[in-house]
Amino acid sequence: MSNDQLSKLNDMISNMNNMNICDADCQKKKKVDRLRIQYNAARNRKVNAPAEIEATRKAYFIEDKGSQYYTQYMESEYKKEAQKEVVDFFNLSDKYSLLTKSTLLICHIS
Repeated sequence: MSNDQLSKLNDMISNMNNMNICDADCQKKKKVDRLRIQYNAARNRKVNAPAEIEATRKAYFIEDKGSQYYTQYMESEYKKEAQKEVVDFFNLSDKYSLLTKSTLLICHIS
């Protein structure tokens, strides 16, 4: 390769490097874009997390313990959830009843 060709090649490389220079504004834009992408990905993971947890739990339990174990486990979990709902309902009902009795008592005294 002649010196002239080498000089032209170096000039082309230099021009290409100058075109790819990213100043402070460019770097900030790139960082903002990267952080926006990370933020959106994290939001998507949060939204999809319950379904992902359920799917991975099911796959894990079935593989490790078998489908019968998973079915019994889920039945137990649903029963616990239902019992909690019943307790919450009766607690709310008790509060409503107490409020109604208090209101009636206040109205009777007045």
